[in-house]
Amino acid sequence: MTKGGDRDAPRRAETAAPAASASWLTFALIWIIAAVVVALVWTTITAQMRFERSQAIAAAIRDNQNRVIAFERYVVRTLDAADVAARYLAAKYRDGGLPRPPDGRPLLIEDAVTSNPLFTAVVVANSDGDVVATTLPDVPAMNIARWDAVQTLSAAPADRLLIGRPLMSPRLKRPMVALTRRIDRPDGSFGGTVTLQVDVARFIAFSEGATDRRSDVISVIRLDGITIARRTGGRFSFGENLAGKLVMRMQMRRPNGTYLGPSSLDGMMRWFSHRRLADYPIFVTSGIGRGEILAPVEARGARYRGGGALLTIATLAIALLLSVYARRRDNAARHMASVNMRLRESQRIGRIGNWEYDPGRGVMVWSDHLCTMYGRAAGRDVMGLDDYAGYFRRGGRTAFLNAVAQAVQHAQSRQLDLVAAGDGGELMHRRISIVPVEGPGGRVIQLVGTDQDVTADKQNEQFRSEVAHGDRISAINALAATLAHEMAQPLTAAINYLAASERLLRRDPATSAPVIREAIGHTREQLRLAGEIMRRAKDLVSARSDYAAEVALPAVVDDVFALIRLSHPRVRLRRKLEAGAQTVTADRVQVQQVLMNLVRNACEAAAEAAPPSVVVTSHRSDDGAFVVLAVTDNGHGVTGPDDIFSPFASSKATGLGLGLTIARAIVQAHGGRIWLDTAHRPGTRICLTLPIVGATKPPPAPASD
Repeated sequence: MTKGGDRDAPRRAETAAPAASASWLTFALIWIIAAVVVALVWTTITAQMRFERSQAIAAAIRDNQNRVIAFERYVVRTLDAADVAARYLAAKYRDGGLPRPPDGRPLLIEDAVTSNPLFTAVVVANSDGDVVATTLPDVPAMNIARWDAVQTLSAAPADRLLIGRPLMSPRLKRPMVALTRRIDRPDGSFGGTVTLQVDVARFIAFSEGATDRRSDVISVIRLDGITIARRTGGRFSFGENLAGKLVMRMQMRRPNGTYLGPSSLDGMMRWFSHRRLADYPIFVTSGIGRGEILAPVEARGARYRGGGALLTIATLAIALLLSVYARRRDNAARHMASVNMRLRESQRIGRIGNWEYDPGRGVMVWSDHLCTMYGRAAGRDVMGLDDYAGYFRRGGRTAFLNAVAQAVQHAQSRQLDLVAAGDGGELMHRRISIVPVEGPGGRVIQLVGTDQDVTADKQNEQFRSEVAHGDRISAINALAATLAHEMAQPLTAAINYLAASERLLRRDPATSAPVIREAIGHTREQLRLAGEIMRRAKDLVSARSDYAAEVALPAVVDDVFALIRLSHPRVRLRRKLEAGAQTVTADRVQVQQVLMNLVRNACEAAAEAAPPSVVVTSHRSDDGAFVVLAVTDNGHGVTGPDDIFSPFASSKATGLGLGLTIARAIVQAHGGRIWLDTAHRPGTRICLTLPIVGATKPPPAPASD
């Protein structure tokens, strides 16, 4: 149940500043939670990315290390096969000698060992370097003494397989690497060489059929930096000199290891794993591109970041919506607190409270201010209907209960004025308004009402009635005195005329008829004058009202002048009414009352002037909608209060100060205004406006009263 001036309103008003602080705490909490959620999202994404990166790198390094081990074994098997074949041939030709062919052309070697597809060609040369046997057919006489391997092996005995530089074979049209072993004579002297030509592609053919990434690289490198064979993705190369490059520095530093660095040839960042062959002066490497390894992780990371961005946007949007909602709710709470505070203040100023009544439960709830007005504590705001009715006096209890019953039964609003006594015992005039609230089916489910303290209004109304009654009694007394004085003259004259007529009738009835008729005429005139005086006096004090009637100002002014002359015969009364400003829409009696008051005041003010004079003038207003009446005297001017129209403001010792106040009220009720023309000197001029017949335009606002 909502109460217009509920008891929570002051608490809300008193806690407005703490509520504002609480609202800022709410906003701060919303954004702190949003920041924490966003931080958790991105921390989780970052941690997941780091984890996946580390896992991908570890897996790639592990696979690369396994691959280089397999690659090493493959190369070792290749070289071992070549070394076994070279040893076999060296032993064969050492024992059987190296016969020179009669035509100088090399002999064709036909041996199961040399038929191994690993060997592209086998060349046997004597100590002079002449080729004496080969697996290649139709080879002309040739000498290989200038080959590096032959020179090296002839210079010093060496029980090892010498691995030469890879060279493009002019005969075979593809790169070859020479694997050479020395042939010793029985006495240990140099007897020649056995050279096996191996296609360099055979060294990197261990992973044929496997799918390599474009950035994957494998290579066989001599310890002097010469590349025997290299494959990068599907691209093959040989013979590069890597002496002094990073790969050689890392090999010299750690023969078997893994490192991350740029490739010595293309500069791509790779993880390289390398292993040195124990029995041969070469090492093998396997490299995997960092970019390709991390590409799937980066792709997932992009999805993670996209999801994180969406979560961030959603979180911020939710925080913004919550902030807007919280702000609106806070504004609504502050507005409600302000409205309740203003309502309480309005109820205090207007001396009014409100209540609600539930007919079904028989429970009534009062507002705080209503409790205060009846002297109840704010906590005692719930009561029964009889408790409320118990405050009313002078039959008010029954009237209130009947009004409530009728409002519930007929669903009609009720209003009644009652006298009540609060808990302190003081009597109060209360104005009760009852409004039914209908539910489904037209049944009254609730009554809402207001309870206003109109004690001051009742007292003011009674006071105004008493003052008006006193003013009317005073006016009647003055009128009675005037009538007693002024009626004496025409009545005395009429009596004298009748007495003279009576004497004439007794003395000479026959000859006195003309004189008697004239006397009777004069008597009739005097009696008519007395009747006119009585009629005007009756109109002046009459309570009738002729609103919105056409009033002829000359007749009204003449009536006023006729009455005023009875009490102020010395004052010269004149009227100057313009031809177009002689008819107004007004109540004739009230206009006469206003003019009577103004003219009488003017006569009293001009009484000491020589000669005393009062003038009533009229003219049209500038907009043509009103007649401006002015009452001017030649007296001493206004010497009383600044606002002569205020109640009880009078310059007369015996005046109540209500005449001009009543005059202003009458003029304003007719839509006009009245004011003192302070620019007029000497004497006093009071002006007023009255609407011309048929005019609807409002009067101009006065500059000053």
